[in-house]
Amino acid sequence: MYLSRSIAKKKRLGFSSEIFTSGERTHHRLSLLRRFGLFGDVGNLKLQLGSSFIDLKKAYSLLYKVFLEEKYIEPTFMGLRLREWELDPAMATFIAKDGNSVVGMISLAPDLDGLGIPDEELFHEEIEEIRGSARILMESCNSAIDSRYRDRSLPSEFYRYMLAYAWHVGIDKVVGVVNRGHKAFYEFLYMKQYGPEKSYSQSHHDPIILIYTDCDLLYEYLSSPESDNGSADSFLRRYLLLENPYLAMVPAALKKARTNYKRQKIREQFQEEIKHTLVASVWNDAVPQKHAGSDREFAKGGTAAPQGSRT
Repeated sequence: MYLSRSIAKKKRLGFSSEIFTSGERTHHRLSLLRRFGLFGDVGNLKLQLGSSFIDLKKAYSLLYKVFLEEKYIEPTFMGLRLREWELDPAMATFIAKDGNSVVGMISLAPDLDGLGIPDEELFHEEIEEIRGSARILMESCNSAIDSRYRDRSLPSEFYRYMLAYAWHVGIDKVVGVVNRGHKAFYEFLYMKQYGPEKSYSQSHHDPIILIYTDCDLLYEYLSSPESDNGSADSFLRRYLLLENPYLAMVPAALKKARTNYKRQKIREQFQEEIKHTLVASVWNDAVPQKHAGSDREFAKGGTAAPQGSRT
C-alpha cells in the first residue's frame, strides 16, 4: 500500500517527512486526548457529505446559531451563515446527523478566483506562500457542533472524513485557522502552525494561528512502514488511513453531491431564500404589526450585517 510521490517542489515550504516523526504523537498524549472525548465513539450519529438543499440549510442554520452564541458574528436577517464559498459547487460540507437533525458540521472551502479562501485577508502573506506550492488549496472552516453533542468524538471523526475526501479529490494543501489553545490537538493530527500568531479582534486579544497539512506527504507517510513505529503514529495510520471507513464512502457521496447541486439548483435555492427573507425583513421593519390577541405593536426588524468573518 506504500505510495511514493515527488516532494521536491514541496520542500520550499519545509514540507518533508520529518514533520511527521516529531515527539508530538506519544501514547501519553493519545491517552489525554481520549480522556477529553476524542478518538472515541460518535454513538448513533451518522456522518455524511451534505448533498441536499434541506441538509445544507440545516447545517448553515446550526453554524449561524453556534457562531452567534459564541459571539463570533453579529445577528443577521437570514439566520443562516452564507457567503460566496457556501454557494459554490466546490464547497464540501460534512455533517453529522441525529435522525433528521444536523447536529455538527465542518467544511472545506475552495480557493475562489478574486476571493481566495475565507481567511485570506487575515493571513494573506502566509496563504500566498502555501498557495505557491499547492496543486489544490482548500480551507477547513465552519466548524460547529450542537452543545448537546460536544461529548462525542466529532472533531477527530470529521478530520478523517475530510482527509478521505482530500485524498480522493486530489487536494494537496489544507489550511485552517484555530484558537491557539487547540494547537496541540491539531499538531497531533499532523497539522503545523504556519506564520505568527494573530488576533481576530481589534478590540481585545483573540489569539489564533494558521495551521496546514500537506495531504500528499501525509498519505505517503501513513502508507509507509516508517509510520508503524510503535508511537501513536501506529494508531493514527490505522485510524486515518488503513481503517478509515470514509475512504470507501467518498466516491459515491461526492457523485451524489455533484448531481444534487445541479438537480436541486442549490445555489439558486439559497439565492431565492436570501431574497425572500430580505424582503420579509424589510417589510416587517417598515410596517409594525400587532401581536395576536394584544394591542401591543411589535416589529420583527432586520439587524446589522456581520462585522467580519469567523471561520
